[in-house]
Amino acid sequence: MAEFRDVIVIGAGLTGLAAARTLVAQSVDCLVLEKEAEVGGRVRSEEFEGCILDHGFQVVLPAYPSIRSLDLPIRMKPFSQASTCISAHGKSVVCDPIHNLKLFIASLGRSPASISDLFRMLQHMRARRFDLSTDRLLDVLGYTDRIKDDFLRPFLSGVLLDPDLQSPSPLSSYFLERFFLGGASLVDGGIHNFPKALAKNLRIECSTEVSEHAGGRIVTKDGREYAAKVVVDTRPKAAGTRWLSTQCHYFLSTRAVDLERRIVLIGSTMPSSINHIANLTEVAPGYSPAGTALLSVTTRDSSFADVKKVQTELSAILELPDSQIDYLKSFRVDKALPFVPSLPQEFPEPPMPTLSNQTIFASDTLAYGSQHASLKMGQMAGQLAISKIDV
Repeated sequence: MAEFRDVIVIGAGLTGLAAARTLVAQSVDCLVLEKEAEVGGRVRSEEFEGCILDHGFQVVLPAYPSIRSLDLPIRMKPFSQASTCISAHGKSVVCDPIHNLKLFIASLGRSPASISDLFRMLQHMRARRFDLSTDRLLDVLGYTDRIKDDFLRPFLSGVLLDPDLQSPSPLSSYFLERFFLGGASLVDGGIHNFPKALAKNLRIECSTEVSEHAGGRIVTKDGREYAAKVVVDTRPKAAGTRWLSTQCHYFLSTRAVDLERRIVLIGSTMPSSINHIANLTEVAPGYSPAGTALLSVTTRDSSFADVKKVQTELSAILELPDSQIDYLKSFRVDKALPFVPSLPQEFPEPPMPTLSNQTIFASDTLAYGSQHASLKMGQMAGQLAISKIDV
């Protein structure tokens, strides 16, 4: 006999968890089915040799509206709202005068950003040129070559996971604005604590893969049956989705490394496989044992990199002896973000989830890859489900 619930949510990623939280807040009888052993979807961490390794370089942007609206028992550990740029011109700093006036004054003359470039960045944040790729917008705005090569290309390609910057330009405008307004933060204890906090007080059955789904009827791979008035399906669309991938490598320094809580960007014209470097321990000390530094390194090419080469480059860039750095582990995330050739009309909000035959389809592949899109899509799916049942 099938187990009945008012609403069943398929998938315990950010979208599914946000949908379930919205339903439970209105006292709706809701069950979440997740095929993996843990919640979180693409937002994952693991412990390895005394360190916390996020699956990819994953940060939270506190300026996302959906993040601000959550009341979660997690602690954010912010990076500095400045970046160190390393290029053929040497080492320099990019920061804005609003959040870092003292540093801005100190770095005048050495920054790759001219005063005109800073005004162009403000234009960039406000731009919503749906007809242009990000790469084309950089040219249209008239940035100098140095700010493009030393800061914007490595920064935006790391955020968008798009080395050629062919993503629609409003994405770069929106993310640049969110970083400017609130910076980036690590989650204390690992990024996986974010979905774990979302999952608190929800009914979730992990290691439960759905094999059949028609209307309000669900059958799992192990033969269990469920029925619901409404099903919220958050599984990514299989057909027609182009996925962007990333590769992240972790190294442990046996001594502290001072990067001043900044993300270090490697200029796009540099002969290096590295895109950016971050010292996670410096920002969130619990990421590695006391007295050490957990270094996260992302590479430009998402295919498997030569780790020894990456380690040699890392040592040279940070001017550390190779013997001080131990390689830990690499993560290649094949489905890190969906590539969207065009954005929904509602951007930066995602489109409304669709309803068909008792099923609400809600997935961030229908919108654009971001924590905000995932959470907002889930919240809207939850509200739509509430409107379709007797509460």
